[in-house]
Amino acid sequence: MLGMQILVNLYYERHAYVYDLVASESARSKGYGTLLMEHVEDLARDEGCLYVALACGRERERALRFYEGRGYERPGYSVRKRLR
Repeated sequence: MLGMQILVNLYYERHAYVYDLVASESARSKGYGTLLMEHVEDLARDEGCLYVALACGRERERALRFYEGRGYERPGYSVRKRLR
């Protein structure tokens, strides 16, 4: 399953943001993630996006290797503050 949205902000301008990419344990390493990411990248190009962006927890090394293997970079840190 993949959840994404087309957004516009000052940092990435028009871009696709991937909120979720989830595969069950039994479906991993079978190419489904690659197919989904290829679809998002094609859709983003068709929509005039400059980037595809996402956040990934730093403890998720396997996921980070997957994205980096697809050419994604780690341009900085994502920060947050819990309010409640």
